[in-house]
Amino acid sequence: MAQWTLVGWEKRSQIEREIEPMELKNKLNEYRKALGKDFSIHELLMVEDIRSKAVIAEALNNMPEYLLHEIGKMRNEHEVRTITGALGGIEDVLFHIGNR
Repeated sequence: MAQWTLVGWEKRSQIEREIEPMELKNKLNEYRKALGKDFSIHELLMVEDIRSKAVIAEALNNMPEYLLHEIGKMRNEHEVRTITGALGGIEDVLFHIGNR
């Protein structure tokens, strides 16, 4: 199972830490040790671009599972919800995902 349950501020802070200048410098140095001194910042940015697109693809892939999980949580609540209330809950989840 993917780490789709790691949402919110934890995931955001992890992503923000990874793009801080010192973190990028450390990554560049690691790549240069492994691949040679010819590895440039341009190539590092290309790697980071691919990695960020993979994170987006993973999030899109996990969206149905995440929504089913949220529906299951709503069903387990003691409060009885109507269908329109449940759809409103899904709308809230999608709104919060869109604002991250």
